[in-house]
Amino acid sequence: MTLPGTVHLVGAGPGDPGLLTLRAAQLLAEADVVVYDALVSDGVMAMVHPGAERIYVGKHEGTHTLSQEKIEILLVQLAETHRCVVRLKGGDPFVFGRGGEEAQALRESGIDFTVVPGISSGIAGPAYAGIPLTHRDHAAAAGLLTGHEAPDRFYPAIDWGSVGKTFETLVVFMGVRRLSGLTEKMIASGKDPTTPVAVIRNATLPDQQVLIGTLGTIAQQVEQAGLRPPALVVIGPVAALHEELNWFHPTPATESDAILLIAHGSPNLGASDGIQAMAARLRQRTGRPVGVAFLQCESPSIEEAVAEVVAEGATTIDAVPLFLASGGHVQRDIPTQLESAKATHPGLTIRVCAPLGFDPGLDGVVLRRLAR
Repeated sequence: MTLPGTVHLVGAGPGDPGLLTLRAAQLLAEADVVVYDALVSDGVMAMVHPGAERIYVGKHEGTHTLSQEKIEILLVQLAETHRCVVRLKGGDPFVFGRGGEEAQALRESGIDFTVVPGISSGIAGPAYAGIPLTHRDHAAAAGLLTGHEAPDRFYPAIDWGSVGKTFETLVVFMGVRRLSGLTEKMIASGKDPTTPVAVIRNATLPDQQVLIGTLGTIAQQVEQAGLRPPALVVIGPVAALHEELNWFHPTPATESDAILLIAHGSPNLGASDGIQAMAARLRQRTGRPVGVAFLQCESPSIEEAVAEVVAEGATTIDAVPLFLASGGHVQRDIPTQLESAKATHPGLTIRVCAPLGFDPGLDGVVLRRLAR
């Protein structure tokens, strides 16, 4: 009887793949199947092992691919047939990500799970807008709240007037559609209508937008700007620091302006990390979409090359994956092909060396080519 696999509840971070944790990237490279949400960026999904099954279970307001209950059932079923199941969620799985509910369902079903924290958009969004959540001169306490409360909740409704007095900084997730009602409640409870407010959309991505207003004006500003979710709301004096501390100036990509990196090779050597890291750097520096594709090996094959050097008297071979061999292979990876070649030559020793690393000047070469 095959033992169930492990489900990894992984935070995908706020969007920029460069903010993904090392553990998350490792699991994406090892996953047999990835169950992912709507808020997981294309850049992060590009880091998933090419051979992994991908299952989309994204939710938008009023439209759910699967209900939460069915997602939890799916995770249990996948763990019964797969060794490594990654449940990939935007931000952090335990910060308004319903990771706690999924962990409970897995525990009740006897499925092992781990939790890999991600950088929450509630932290990264303000940071990328130049807004510190705490500041010695402005805020000693910050609160994280949801603007979309569950109708069947077991806890009291949020008292917006009370929290506005308790925390100098409020970070509201999923609050854009209800912004008018939220701000009216706070003002009615005595909150100063001139309190600074920031709305941050698509935080950390090339199309990030930041709108600055006050508690009394921000709802109308958002409507006039046509700003839609996903967006984060920051309420408090620190929001006014955006003008002074803003450092992130993304250049949105045009519709047809993208970069495609093409490679082939062996994910078992961890070599795909190099090209994925390069793709992340190029996304950050150019503001363009960057895809990663993988070629199949062409003739002469590894088996043919091994046979050729054996015919010349070789008994020991050092296999060194070069630059173009530092990606993932769509069919058989390098070690598998080398083992196959070795089996046809008794007494042959093949040692697989670490792939040659990327030259630090390569990014500049690509950027110069793009500028031509």
